[in-house]
Amino acid sequence: MLGTVAIMLAVGGMDDPTMTITPVPGKGYSISIESFPAKDKPQVSARMIEKGIAKCGALKPRWGRFSFKTGYPNGAAGGAWVIGYRQALTCYDPANDPFKPAPADWIASEADAKEATAFANGYLDRFQTGDVRAVTMFEPMLEMTITEWVGQPNHVKGRLGRGTRRLAGPIWRLNPTEAAHPGAYAMFGFLGQYSGMRAYCGMLMVYRVAPGQYQITAENMQTVTNDDVSSGRVSASVADQSCRDMLK
Repeated sequence: MLGTVAIMLAVGGMDDPTMTITPVPGKGYSISIESFPAKDKPQVSARMIEKGIAKCGALKPRWGRFSFKTGYPNGAAGGAWVIGYRQALTCYDPANDPFKPAPADWIASEADAKEATAFANGYLDRFQTGDVRAVTMFEPMLEMTITEWVGQPNHVKGRLGRGTRRLAGPIWRLNPTEAAHPGAYAMFGFLGQYSGMRAYCGMLMVYRVAPGQYQITAENMQTVTNDDVSSGRVSASVADQSCRDMLK
């Protein structure tokens, strides 16, 4: 019989959001947290990882697709909140894992760097124009859909306006512990200045599947539109701070 497990996250200095772990037949588990202050995300993520490890027991946890929205339910003065956080979890046997670690002595070539950079810029170009073909650029285990991609973050895709973007990277990482699986990953940061945006920046984590083949395995965007500020949903100071340290 399927059921859910509700866990109270005991993290000092923050309200304790309820984490619900629900079995998903044939796929593992779905973890959900209704809301919590965005500033507490590192602590919440750490506790979620602990619970995932415990849930899998003798097996290893693998983190799949996740989604959430950022909102200001208490106004700009109350700070940003993470709303509707959802995270997929599967448990696997390392002996049968199809993903093999990248060799410790692997070094990216100049061609690798150029190809990964072209891939990252190609994705951000599609983000800027709202081109839904970007969905095919994600790692399949993330199960990205057109509806979900268009709606997050905050329906800004294709509405940035005119402007420019700077991309920093790649910084290569081998078998990072926070990735869903081992391998070689290219990390990129970007900062954009567009007519419709008060703040637009973020990072991309790109998985090197094979020479010349890449997939997006994680993205983290900071997006504040001019309308967000003029309507009072986000204060100008919060918007300006959100990307202040990007690419320094």
